[in-house]
Amino acid sequence: MVTVQTFLPYVDLLWVPVAALVAQGTNRIRAVFFVLACAVMLRLQIQMMNELGFPYGIFKIGDMPLYTRGVLVYSFFIMIFMILTYFSPRVDGYIYMGASISIFITAFCIASGVMVL
Repeated sequence: MVTVQTFLPYVDLLWVPVAALVAQGTNRIRAVFFVLACAVMLRLQIQMMNELGFPYGIFKIGDMPLYTRGVLVYSFFIMIFMILTYFSPRVDGYIYMGASISIFITAFCIASGVMVL
């Protein structure tokens, strides 16, 4: 029987079809890869924290699991990225890629900080 618990670990992948619909032209592929890179990085960060022995963060502020914290942070940055993508449909590929990398690094740093707490 399929339950909500079956799909919960993959809720962040719901951004992939949104990225495919919002982006235009060659930026569509970049947007989908951005969302997939965020999903992979989230799982790598959670794996690292679990391997270090801190499933609820190093300082254990709050009892929210790491996955929930990471999904909230990455979803916020993916949403900002999608808004920027929607309002700049004909931006040059190099500029779009630079913005993607900048937002990805920012999301990674903020998510790392939130997961440590």
